[in-house]
Amino acid sequence: RFTPDPVYNEGQGVEIWIVDTGIRPTHSDFGNRASIVFDAYGGNGTDCNGHGTHCAGIAAGSYFGVAKKATIRSVKVLGRTPCGSSGPYSKIVNGLDHVIEAARHPAVVSSSIARGKNTFYDQAVKNIVSAGIPVVVAAGNLNADACNTSPAWLSQVITVGATNSRDERWFVSNYGKCVDIFAPGRAIVSAGWKTDTSITTMSGTSTACAHVAGIVALYLAQNRTLSPAEIKSKLKTSATTHLLSNVGQGSPNRLAYIDP
Repeated sequence: RFTPDPVYNEGQGVEIWIVDTGIRPTHSDFGNRASIVFDAYGGNGTDCNGHGTHCAGIAAGSYFGVAKKATIRSVKVLGRTPCGSSGPYSKIVNGLDHVIEAARHPAVVSSSIARGKNTFYDQAVKNIVSAGIPVVVAAGNLNADACNTSPAWLSQVITVGATNSRDERWFVSNYGKCVDIFAPGRAIVSAGWKTDTSITTMSGTSTACAHVAGIVALYLAQNRTLSPAEIKSKLKTSATTHLLSNVGQGSPNRLAYIDP
């Protein structure tokens, strides 16, 4: 559990856009701060997979989260099969385009959908950054070079790898020069989707991505004029360095840090 310095105002006034499997907006950890904005499949946008709810809890849950007063906005792009965690690029791009239309600044996007390189996906992400909204993405969970993954390879985004409790790169986390920073990603406890009080544990670069999205929200609550490039630079310069082990070839030895 993380309690930030009051100077960050717990992320109040900042929107965190969760582009994922949807969320359970009524979960108690969201404190009436969560809403479903768009469902690329034409449904009600609720989460019956758990991934999106879990990541939202990490980024902005009142108990489990980093930015405890940020506003949670959900865009469901994964769910090609009922309660599944997959989806075609067309749905992902559709959801990302909707963020540009609906987001109110300051805002940050948390998108943990790591895929093979795709021009249309990459362009949709770059369009969001060009609109002044930072995009935090997962490096991927293949124990491979993140530079072969969309949108993690893009210089415009903030690409996050995962660590475990021993300050090691989690063994399946992608790595390499396209990773900007690492954050906790192994056995992370957060909100679950089954009931309004469910708790569940998940692992992956998705959870690491959500941690960093929460940090970005804290930065924006303190200074809403920060650009995506300035936020990325601030994350790097504030990180704890030379602490992690087995970071993988070409990876920066940076662990996300913000003054508590």
